[in-house]
Amino acid sequence: MIKGISSRVYNISAALTCNERKAAIKYIQEAVEEHCRLYPRNPFSVRILFGGEKRNWEDTPLQRIYDHYIDNGRTPEKAARAAAIDVGRLMKKIIEESLDTYEYAGRDTGNKFVRKNTANE
Repeated sequence: MIKGISSRVYNISAALTCNERKAAIKYIQEAVEEHCRLYPRNPFSVRILFGGEKRNWEDTPLQRIYDHYIDNGRTPEKAARAAAIDVGRLMKKIIEESLDTYEYAGRDTGNKFVRKNTANE
């Protein structure tokens, strides 16, 4: 559940197989969980979790999202931007459907969230 922002979730544009989508979701979910465990009070976003030094998605399930845009003629810069939007949409879907409560924490290049409590609390 997300508090403080519209919970409208959009579909991604990249054409992924069911298994590719599941792998990407699991990868994002694990990154969110690890961040919340290690930095419980710090907000996270796609940029924080998967950008900057972590931008090389090679050998991760997220690479397929980027590859979709490259395969469809986008420049590397535009493919990276489109892929980041799709990853953000998947991340928002994951935290919206979570039993944990998350709160909108502002913006950087996209929405930032912070986990307020877990379903076990």
